[in-house]
Amino acid sequence: VKRDLVYQDMVANLWTIQPDITRVDFRQFVMSEAYAPGLKTISGMSLIPRVVGSADRTAMEAGAQEEALRQVCCANGAGTSSNCNTTAATGLFCTGEMRYQFTQFGPNGLVPASGSSQEYLDRVGEEEYMIVHYIEPFESNSKV
Repeated sequence: VKRDLVYQDMVANLWTIQPDITRVDFRQFVMSEAYAPGLKTISGMSLIPRVVGSADRTAMEAGAQEEALRQVCCANGAGTSSNCNTTAATGLFCTGEMRYQFTQFGPNGLVPASGSSQEYLDRVGEEEYMIVHYIEPFESNSKV
């Protein structure tokens, strides 16, 4: 477990010094020879920003960086797998409204995220989302 935490700390440190890291750079880092020992004991590594409140959600969903991520995925571009357009968010980003959007698990797979329920808001106080921004290796974690 301690060794796994070292690799998590490496990603946290990378995100701290490079908060605008690209998918390609994140993939290069996690799939690098230096990081390879960490992938022997953990199934993958991800960047998961915490988004609090509907205003932050709206800003992130409308963000240029997030839209660029969606477009690269839908085109199966650099730093994605050959089937990103159908596996990331079960293809939801590349069909329908065709925009970056938060998702949640529904009865038949991923669906656009609804706002937090009143029960949740009463308990926690405000909307909160944990967004899987990047995950690597993507191929073995594409359904996350």
